[in-house]
Parts: sequence; C-alpha cells; structure tokens
Amino acid sequence: MKPYLLYSPSKNELSLLASVMNFLMKKRGTVQIPDCVQRLEKLEGYLENPSQLQMMVCDVTTGGVLPVLEKLRRSNADMKLVLVADGSVSPVQYIRPSILPTALLWRPLQPEGARDTLWEVLSTVAVETQEEEASSDQYFTMEVRGEVRRIPYKEILFFEASNKRLNLHLARKEIPFPGTLEKLAEELPEGFIRIHKSFIVNRNAINQIQYGQNLVILEGGVMVPISRSYKSALKAVFS
Repeated sequence: MKPYLLYSPSKNELSLLASVMNFLMKKRGTVQIPDCVQRLEKLEGYLENPSQLQMMVCDVTTGGVLPVLEKLRRSNADMKLVLVADGSVSPVQYIRPSILPTALLWRPLQPEGARDTLWEVLSTVAVETQEEEASSDQYFTMEVRGEVRRIPYKEILFFEASNKRLNLHLARKEIPFPGTLEKLAEELPEGFIRIHKSFIVNRNAINQIQYGQNLVILEGGVMVPISRSYKSALKAVFS
C-alpha cells in the first residue's frame, strides 16, 4: 500500500486529482505515485493497514464514507486528510474531531486551487518525513501484525532467535517479530554485536563480561550466553 491515497467515485474528478498530485510529486522530486480508488469497498480495505497512510484526498459526499474516515482517523492520528465536498452534505457532518480534516477542496474542482491546497498539505508531509528520516538511524523499525513500530536503539538490550522468529528484548518487555538473525546482523548499526548463534546484544547495555562462565551481563542483571565461535570477536571489541 502506498502512503498517498485519492478517493472519489467520479472518474473525471479522480483523474484531475491524480494529475495534480503527479505534478506536485515531480515538483517535490519524488517518484511516489498515489493510489487511486473509485469504489468505497476498496477504500475500506485500507482499514487493514492504515498506519502507512501519510496523506489522503477523499470525497466526503459518498454515502457510508464518514464511518470509514472515522476508523482511519482513530488508527492514524497523523494522517493528513483533504476532503472534497459540496453543498449536498452539511460541514457539520465532517468538520469534527473524529475526522479532523487538514484541508478542504470545494466543488467544482479547479486545477489551480487544488494544486495550491494540495501543495501546502504535501509540503507539511514532506517536512515531517524528512525529520523522521533524519532521526531514523536512532530507531529500530519493524512490522508487528501489520503495524509498523519504531523502538529507540538505546532501549534495546538484545535480540534473540527462537522458534523460527525473532524476539526483541527491552528492560521489561519482549516483542516477537518475523525475520532471521543473519539478516538482522547485516542491518543493525555498529552498536550491536553477535555473541551467539541465537543472540545479538547492544554493546552499550553490557555491564560485565564473564569469559570463564561464557556469559554477558546486561543492564538489570540480564544474562545472555556467549558461544565459543563468537568469543574471540567479543574479546577483540572489548580488548
């Protein structure tokens, strides 16, 4: 699913919106192309994974669309929502906290007006995305049951491979997620070191290393085993 979505039952209106968005995306210097949805049933499919949506342009006059927008907003408070409206529906129905529109486009749509409004909203999304990307090296990002989660690296004690899945261990919490330790080892920053075929630990969380007992003692007294094959690499780091 793409982070930008356009919904309108009108093919002509959808074509205009897509044309404007494609122009703005090129202006922004990105190849992101928005998804275009003409049926309400397809729009409802976005409820399965709403967290990826960054910006949505939506016709608000279609019967049954308001409950869908409320569900999307509950699941994604940060989504930028631009509503397309006319006099057939009272603004009281959609200008409310449960929907919280970011901007409004009034029919009949004019390319210039749509371009100005969407660019203003899109520029806000761009700033937030850039700020998130700038700080992404401080977070571990993973997907758990369709939800994207970001955990600060400094809070992670260790990763464990167990029962064909991975477990991320925090001080008081364990989070399972799919993957392999081999691939994870390639993706993690230098602050993490593999000490066992089943464990990767945060070097900054190590309080003590007991080579004789083949143990690493982490913050909070958490003990993780060291295997012979990784002991020399651990000694090289902490020599």
